[in-house]
Amino acid sequence: MVAEEPDVGSDAVRLGRLLKARCVSPAGGEPTEPDRIVLVPAGASIAKGFIRARRALRRGETVRILGCGVTYPDVWPVWAKHQPNLSLIEIGVYEARTRMEASRPIAVALREWCDYVFEGLVDDLGGADIFSAVAASRLLQEAMDCAALVEGIRMSHRGAVVEVVDPNWSGRLLLEEETGTRSALDRLALPVFVALGTAVGALTAFRDYERGARSRAEMRAAAALTPSLWLALIPDRFRDNKHLVETLGEEALANGKSLGVLFIQSWGVGTQEEGSRVASGDALWPGLGPLREHFPERVSIAQAVMPDRRPALAAALVRGALASAWATARVMRLGPPAHATSQPIRLAKLLSLDVMRAVLAARAARQARAALAPQSQIVFAMASLPAHAAPERVLHRLGVPTAEYMHGLGADAWHGGWESPVGTRFVWARTDAEGLSPNCKKMVVAGLPMAPPRPGATGHRNILILTSYFHRNAVVPHGGTKRAPYQREILAIPDRLRAELPDWPLSFRWRPHPAEVPDLVQRAHADLHDVELSLGRPLEHDFAWADLIVSPHSSAAAQAIFVGVPVFVHLLPDMIDSPFTRYVSDSRAFQSTEEAVTRIVPCLRSLANRDPEALAPEHQAQQALAGGPSPRGLYDAVCEWAAASHGD
Repeated sequence: MVAEEPDVGSDAVRLGRLLKARCVSPAGGEPTEPDRIVLVPAGASIAKGFIRARRALRRGETVRILGCGVTYPDVWPVWAKHQPNLSLIEIGVYEARTRMEASRPIAVALREWCDYVFEGLVDDLGGADIFSAVAASRLLQEAMDCAALVEGIRMSHRGAVVEVVDPNWSGRLLLEEETGTRSALDRLALPVFVALGTAVGALTAFRDYERGARSRAEMRAAAALTPSLWLALIPDRFRDNKHLVETLGEEALANGKSLGVLFIQSWGVGTQEEGSRVASGDALWPGLGPLREHFPERVSIAQAVMPDRRPALAAALVRGALASAWATARVMRLGPPAHATSQPIRLAKLLSLDVMRAVLAARAARQARAALAPQSQIVFAMASLPAHAAPERVLHRLGVPTAEYMHGLGADAWHGGWESPVGTRFVWARTDAEGLSPNCKKMVVAGLPMAPPRPGATGHRNILILTSYFHRNAVVPHGGTKRAPYQREILAIPDRLRAELPDWPLSFRWRPHPAEVPDLVQRAHADLHDVELSLGRPLEHDFAWADLIVSPHSSAAAQAIFVGVPVFVHLLPDMIDSPFTRYVSDSRAFQSTEEAVTRIVPCLRSLANRDPEALAPEHQAQQALAGGPSPRGLYDAVCEWAAASHGD
């Protein structure tokens, strides 16, 4: 496949402008064009980057270091301030296009690979529709994340030598224009790993089937309803379902409608933690949240997890084992996808566990179709993994209109493992629809779940800080996280504001993201002075307390825009000038502690003086996100979609 060339004209001009604005010379003066790029991937040691740079400087080269937090002076060695041939820049600035756009050639090639390997193995469905997202997640996500960065470096420094500090960096193959290699040992080991994975998948399916006995019994005992609106939910993970349940589900019930819930991925016995497939405890259907209280009087439940009878389950497992064997034989002929590093265990999981899950879910979906009324439609909480995508594709082919409600606000991360085959996707904001438009799906702006606005006049003393950079998904081997330098910049704001406003009675509250690593949070909090830590409290309570909010670009930041207080947004370097962050005005954006303080101080003074224009940037942001302060809700958007789907 020939990769699409980027639009080097407009992208190069925009990137050149960003590089000029964001590049730093520790010695002062204009940064020089580098002979050598020292690339420090996120999570790697900045100190090692400076060591590499110093060696090159001694050889008379001009050097630029790319890294996370490298432009913050507190990480500079003393000698760097005397090197006019050294320049520094945050690594994400080089991302001239969104990651979805830059990784599109990889995604297209991966779809072709999946169509060849998996074609016809799962209910005669297309291989790419079911497996491209999980294949990207297992084999290529890191490379796809690096595609925009590599593209920007090539575009800006065609003659420079690029030296990567971490030899295991996932973008290395893209940077060196390699397609990946497969050793003879990997080739011999792959069938063995697939056989083991198939056995594990079968045993896991039998275990899950037995564990789900109570769930199946309750479903069978309930009187059958005939709702037209169904939600496809993971019944043991409320966090993944939360916004769909609390917006569409509860509003449908409040409007007097009955509601259907289609289980996907699990039977819903016990609670499944984020990042795990193993449920603990014995609570039944905790992922349904408040919808559980309405079963069976107003909520009907069906399942697309696996066949609900032992003989049918056994037959599906045999079919899954054969499908795994056929897929493995095709990979042995074709090889792994381009740019995938040698990782036979991950590839084996794709060919065994993921195939098994897809076959089981597809068989169950055929059975579930009989439980649906002719005019039914289904909104999926997610539909990317095989256990979600297979039933979605089966039901869609059987004439059931399907859509997906995307959790959260866009952050240039909905590519690769987050893509799905669903044709209609409901998104929170206009900026999401713009940023996601390159994937050629139908985007429907459905509004944000919003906290109630603050009544009355806004105060000027309570400052809420939201963070997410200690997220457990970004942990690196030495115990930190990939974006820890940016977390430190946000957490330095309280002391700097107190220094700027010593006579003001400021109060600070820090609310970490629920998925941030607790040990890192506690250690960072111990270093803060007089900052309350908010853990386990509802977000709406912290919003009600705050007079001003500081946050990374996130779902919570977008929701805060509608609360009625100023919201300052930390933009990561890769999110500057991104379509996903167009709602943030220049006066509310910052990249460092200093920038934040210079913008927050005059805003606090405006609040204290009851300036009627103090919230003008938030009003503009509301327009950019949702068309105004009171956007339509998901329920109205789904009702319009349902009527159009059935030609009403």
